[in-house]
Formats: sequence, C-alpha cells, structure tokens
Amino acid sequence: MVKQQAKKDRALRKETPATAQKQNHDSLDRIADLIPGGLFRCDPYLKITYLSPQGLRMFGYESQPLANNFRIPDLVIPDDREDIKKFFDRVLTTRTPSNKESTGLKKDGVQVPFLMLVSPVLNNG
Repeated sequence: MVKQQAKKDRALRKETPATAQKQNHDSLDRIADLIPGGLFRCDPYLKITYLSPQGLRMFGYESQPLANNFRIPDLVIPDDREDIKKFFDRVLTTRTPSNKESTGLKKDGVQVPFLMLVSPVLNNG
C-alpha cells in the first residue's frame, strides 16, 4: 500500500510544465467562477480567452465558447473602443495594473457602465 502511494507521488512530481500550466489555468478559472463581478482573461491582441459566468451574464451571453469569439473592444460602445485599445496598450507596455471606466454593450444592445480593473499577467516574457 505504501509503495503504491509512493509510486503515485513520484508520478505526480513528474508532471510536465504544460500539464502544470493547464492545471493552474483550471484552478484559476474555478476561483474566478466564484467572484461576484465579471472577470476576464485576454491575449495581447485583446481576444477574450476566458470570461467568468458573472461576466457572461453581465453582457447577456450564456456560453463561454460564444464569448471566446470576442475581443475586449467588442464589448464596449463604439465611441469607447479606441480609448480601450490605448488603455490596454499602456497597461501592457508599462506592465502596471490600472483601472478604466467604460460603457459596456450588452448582446441586446443595452448600454451598461462598468469599471475594469486590469492587471497584466505575462506568460513567457
């Protein structure tokens, strides 16, 4: 019994970096699902790679795959899109957390004010 557990422990320690990263993302997504406000993750091109269930509801969407077809500027009113792009450029360039008020655009066209608290998390660089 003890030998079997030791063998399992050794196998767990041999996990690859890709496996560890996947497990980390899954854990963070589970935590994000519990946050009362919307939470998102995006790539450097502002394509949404994760939007929490609360964020989906806030913008009138029901499924994660649907949200993955959007970029952050797609979720704000057209008048705010250039400002949002400049804001994210500044955050990524300075690597400094910041916040930005904007007006969101829900799926049904209703406008909703919101505050983004953005913190860059850079992988591989």
